[in-house]
Amino acid sequence: MTEWPVWDDRIHPQTVEFGCPWPVRGVHPDVDLLRERAVMWMDAFGLTEDSGLNADRYADWLLAESAAWWFPDAAEAPTERLQTVADYIGWAFTPVDDVFDGPVGRDLAAATDLCRAMLAVLDAPDDPVPASAAPRVHAFADLWRRLRQGRSTWWVQRSTAHWRAFFAAQACEIANRVHGRTSTLRQLTVIKCAYPIFDMAEAVGDFEVPSLLWYSPWLTEIRTCLAEIITINNDLVSSGKEAAAGDHRNNLLLISEGQDGRTRRDSLAHLARMTHERSTRALALEAQLPDLEVLLTPAERRDVRRYVRRLQGIVAGDNRWERLSGRYR
Repeated sequence: MTEWPVWDDRIHPQTVEFGCPWPVRGVHPDVDLLRERAVMWMDAFGLTEDSGLNADRYADWLLAESAAWWFPDAAEAPTERLQTVADYIGWAFTPVDDVFDGPVGRDLAAATDLCRAMLAVLDAPDDPVPASAAPRVHAFADLWRRLRQGRSTWWVQRSTAHWRAFFAAQACEIANRVHGRTSTLRQLTVIKCAYPIFDMAEAVGDFEVPSLLWYSPWLTEIRTCLAEIITINNDLVSSGKEAAAGDHRNNLLLISEGQDGRTRRDSLAHLARMTHERSTRALALEAQLPDLEVLLTPAERRDVRRYVRRLQGIVAGDNRWERLSGRYR
């Protein structure tokens, strides 16, 4: 078990490291181009009022680096496809996440209206977005159009389900906040958008996991373990920001302290155990893959291995990003 120093206010959550068994494999060579294009895309959709401030924030928050750490191999992640991920990260962390963290995050009716507008894009993805819709809705429609290009009908259907769950979870989190309820790990994991991001792994690599294994309990559990690791890490580094906002019921570290009555030291140890349990389980499940490969063609075996490796890369890249991004300083 990790030995924590005696806690005091000088210890920033970003300096706490739970460990990650998967290393960051590098950084995509076009990271600077990804950043430049993402800022231009955000400007084109009117996602920010101050272009210069947005560019500075995108750089300081290491949003392009996040995408570039997730998918470092230029051969496996062509720049044009990875650009959609870099644009998505800007969309997620500026107009969307910040909106739900602001006044809308305590106004259930306003939040529901925004979520309904996003869901309407999923309901009719080929229809034009109403001109009156918010810029973030127009931008999401563009992202969804690009992500769907070249994907099969069944990929679009399952990814649509993940996006629906993500938007519905935003409304549920706000309902919890308004009514003084505590979010569960499952709710918080869906809110972090890990599952749509995992779908992007296939879109960037232009491959799809065969349905026989994608729907299997084996791969479902791997996805769940990795998504929960991302959730735990994000709640660790964002705890100061959320505590300052008085949002103690939507953060695992603050819930551990406030509801479960643990000290900060014990809460950190609790989150560390949660992380280690999930990474250990994911590694054990990965070791079972050869037992399942008899069910697959050689091409399908390559795609499944590629998928698992890419999900591990997302977790590794996220682990680095959480501890370096200026968003949580």
